[in-house]
Amino acid sequence: MEPASLRERVYQRVLCVGLLAHLLLPDALQFEWLIPNILVLSGGLLLVIRRAPRIAYSLIALGLAGPLLFLNDALSQSVYLLICALLGLWRHLPSDSDSGFDSDSDSDSEEEQLREASWAGGVRIATLLVYSIAGFHKLNAGFFDSSVSCAAEGMELLAQNWSLPLAPAWARPFWAYLFLATEVALVVCFRLRPAIGLALALIMHIPLTVIFAPAFAWVMASGWVVFFRDEDLREMIAMVRRRWRLVALGGIGAGLSAALYFQDHWVVYPAWQLAEVALWLALPFALMLPFQVSIGAGANHEPRSTAPARAVFVVMVLNAATPYLGFQFHHTAAMLSNLRVDPGCWNHLLLPEALRVHNPYLELELLEPIELGAEMDIRPEEALLHQGQLEDLLAAPCEAGAVPGRLRSSGAVIYEGDLCEVTALPFGPRGFFQTNLHRVCPQRCLH
Repeated sequence: MEPASLRERVYQRVLCVGLLAHLLLPDALQFEWLIPNILVLSGGLLLVIRRAPRIAYSLIALGLAGPLLFLNDALSQSVYLLICALLGLWRHLPSDSDSGFDSDSDSDSEEEQLREASWAGGVRIATLLVYSIAGFHKLNAGFFDSSVSCAAEGMELLAQNWSLPLAPAWARPFWAYLFLATEVALVVCFRLRPAIGLALALIMHIPLTVIFAPAFAWVMASGWVVFFRDEDLREMIAMVRRRWRLVALGGIGAGLSAALYFQDHWVVYPAWQLAEVALWLALPFALMLPFQVSIGAGANHEPRSTAPARAVFVVMVLNAATPYLGFQFHHTAAMLSNLRVDPGCWNHLLLPEALRVHNPYLELELLEPIELGAEMDIRPEEALLHQGQLEDLLAAPCEAGAVPGRLRSSGAVIYEGDLCEVTALPFGPRGFFQTNLHRVCPQRCLH
């Protein structure tokens, strides 16, 4: 089924750019991911050439689900992209008008419009929830503690990358509030005035691209598209054609950013830096959009409560609850939040520690001095470990012989003896939980 609207055609192309950016992250550049990556790229290619969208979205969904389920994918962006792929597949499932029986053309058109509006509503909800959930996780004592906050450390890293005095000591307490206010403003603006939301998103994502998240902006960009109507997008395309010289302004910003970076750094990351340049080129146009009278209300006149939107809401909220329950962490937009959910360090300001069902982190105590395998940024006896880390640490020494030791959970000894013979551990598969986690807190920002 051919995309019925300009919005869907633009969405598909931007989604493919986001998928490519996602697959260029170091996490995805693993040999084990080769087949899933081929599936994702094949599906993206079908979308670009506008062929077989059902097959295209199916390939993308399979390619994203494989690493999430079987290859320890720790990228929260994977969950968002998988939801988008499933929504796209639902959008192109056979309808009554595809059955081959004669039907009224007006009713067919109405059904098609309703199907697209429902799909767009699901993508909008997913996009808004990514920013909303990320903001909610940041409501913790660590994020507002300027001595360890990811916000303050992020600004310090940005200052280093741009060789600019952006992180004076007196400003450290304010960055957390600015970051949180920006994420809240994004949700409000995309809901009420998408043109302002788009400009604000680019302003926020450019520094994030520089310091932490090279693919994040382009993964989310397809979601930004669905907040605009066809007529909005046509006006935006016409404005680009009329005012293409504005690209020069974005180019100046990109060039200045690169010049500042290369004052102190000479390492070139093409995928990372091209993502940043593209955002700079788009920024001048986005800053003009709020002043275009015809680009205002966006697509928010469409149905707000649809089956896909409700399903996405439930799934994403349940997924966001898993850190607090003790089931997983990495796939919930909780990174860069300073959130701690382990015993003794629980720091969320709104949710009580009583929510945690169990503690997935372990404390290791060796009874004999033994050199452990796997490299860590901190000493294992000072760290909280999850099951995957413990297995990696014990792999080499267990091949050589026994490893006498104790394992504690929440301070209580749960095993003592030869650690190589441990068969039952708390649920904690690789890729689900934080690494390099200290037993003491507060702790500086963890990615």
